[in-house]
Formats: sequence, C-alpha cells, structure tokens
Amino acid sequence: MKVTEQIDALRAMAINPVRYLVLPRLIASITMLPVVTIFANAIAVFGGFVVAVTAIGVTPGTYVVAIKQYFFLKDLYAGLLKATFFGGIIGTMGCYYGFATEGGAEGVGVATTRAVVSSCVLVLVSDYVLANVFFRLIFAS
Repeated sequence: MKVTEQIDALRAMAINPVRYLVLPRLIASITMLPVVTIFANAIAVFGGFVVAVTAIGVTPGTYVVAIKQYFFLKDLYAGLLKATFFGGIIGTMGCYYGFATEGGAEGVGVATTRAVVSSCVLVLVSDYVLANVFFRLIFAS
C-alpha cells in the first residue's frame, strides 16, 4: 500500500492510516495467535496420545494419568500470555516495515524479509525474557 501510494491517499482523505490499517491488524494478531496456540496444544496432546498408544504401546489409561500428573495450568497460562506478546510483536513488525517500504516490488520483498527476520529475533528474545519473568517471578512455586 505504501508503494502504490494508497497510504498517502488515506492521509489525503483525512483518514488516519494507523487507526485504519495498523490497529485492526494488531488486534487480530494479538487475538488470534493465542487461539492458534490453543489449537496447536490440543493437536499436540492428541497426537502424543495416538503415538504413545499405537507406536509405543502405552495404555490409554496410563497416558491420561500421566497428563493429569504432569499437566500444569501455569504452563498453559504462560504459553497463552507469551503467544499474546508474540502476536503483538509480529503484527507490529509487519506494519512497521510495511509503512517503511520503498522501491516498488523489490522493496516489498526486502521489507517482508526484514519484517520476518526482525519478528523472529524479537520473538526469541522476548521468549527468553518472558519465560524468566513468568517462571521465576510470577509462577514461582
């Protein structure tokens, strides 16, 4: 949108591009990444059940007892909170580099690569920081 001057057109029509473009994307990424995380966790537990029962020979009752014994809600809460932060980071980086795009189609590719790389680095760094905060300070047993 920056390359095709659509953002400039929004400004010319007195529409705030941040409110019109960034805010919905940021809200969507902050909302949907925890939802996707819930689905991924459910699929992982079910997949673990299938592999344990079919490939390893664990009885279904043993698997369920182990889940009850080793599943802690604090791990789920921390994962969902971290996913919320990660969604914010991903949405923010995509919008930031999208607004800074220059140079036609080649610039869009460069901006996309920069957004992905910076998102990955920031997610890794924030994962380290958030894990320390959650499990050393907030969820310390």
